[in-house]
Amino acid sequence: KNNIKRVIFISSGGAIYDMDEKCPLKEDSKVNPKSTYGLQKLMIEKLLYLYNSFGGDTLIRRKDFWFYCGK
Repeated sequence: KNNIKRVIFISSGGAIYDMDEKCPLKEDSKVNPKSTYGLQKLMIEKLLYLYNSFGGDTLIRRKDFWFYCGK
């Protein structure tokens, strides 16, 4: 109906990753959201991965929050 070709989602690395992990964090680092905001971001990512598996076109970017590292 709306002819949407691609979904782009800006996620939040600072809210999703386990901050007890060693720095620098990488995309495959352990995730462990500590807030409902982080949990929502992670759940949306998972839903978009599912959408992709059915032929959707998505792009997910996790913004860096390197200053959270080690807190």
